[in-house]
Amino acid sequence: MTTCCSNAATSRPTVRNGQRQGEIRVDCDATVLASLLINTWEGAVLRAKVERNDTPLEEFEEIVFEKLPTSSPNPRRNEA
Repeated sequence: MTTCCSNAATSRPTVRNGQRQGEIRVDCDATVLASLLINTWEGAVLRAKVERNDTPLEEFEEIVFEKLPTSSPNPRRNEA
């Protein structure tokens, strides 16, 4: 999912595409998952601003890139 989308309606096709390509679990409804991703990201951004640290954004990345994909762990995790 390299496309940045501002709401569930515009991100649903991106989620479906990822599901068709086998990159995103197919046992999750694309519309619900798209909405969840947008809501979760926006919540993480808000928390990061309030808490003045990147922990919420890191937690978002861990879940999205390690738990939702169908295969490999987050390749970004080893960057430093």
